[in-house]
Amino acid sequence: EQGISAESQADYNFGQVMHFSLSASAESPIRRVTLFIRAPELPNTLTADVAFSGSEEIEASHPVDLTQLRLAPFTTVTYWWLVEDQDGNSVETEHQTVEYVDNQFEWREIEQDGVHVYWTGDEPAVGQAALDAVISSMPEMTAIIPTDPADPLRVYVYPTAADLRAGLRLTGRDWVGAHARPELGVILVAAGNSLTAATDLAQSIPHELA
Repeated sequence: EQGISAESQADYNFGQVMHFSLSASAESPIRRVTLFIRAPELPNTLTADVAFSGSEEIEASHPVDLTQLRLAPFTTVTYWWLVEDQDGNSVETEHQTVEYVDNQFEWREIEQDGVHVYWTGDEPAVGQAALDAVISSMPEMTAIIPTDPADPLRVYVYPTAADLRAGLRLTGRDWVGAHARPELGVILVAAGNSLTAATDLAQSIPHELA
């Protein structure tokens, strides 16, 4: 790696901004730092020449405005950096990922057979109802539509329809009652009331699965 070492990380405020940061060192002065960003719903890899402070040891950071770059909720963002020094040496960092989860909520998780269900609150019945709805409808679904479901398949159950609507609007999506992202293997539905969750999810989840 020609005497160049680098470490990077990313964090975000959902629907607002995603920050990418880099620390790097080289035996000769660093002359150029480039950031690459990729996500399933983006047509191309995004690239940015990033300003930095320092010479042989540098710090760089790059904010991405998520009100302009409308990432899908619960997508996976892949990023990496290219660091070049004045002697012509360069190193590309390992590809790293950040899961762009709607972290306005604390999600609980239940999993079975490659199906991951996430829900909020203190009602285990809501998560179980969503998992049951997926598992029970899968055989009939694959018989009608001969394709393998996403693995893993992630289902997020928002506590209210208004919360789901707000999360989608933050990422520039229109409200459609529920939301499926086939390329991400993600389904978003709403059901906060444990008394009606089984009925509600038995209707909404098979539709989004299809």
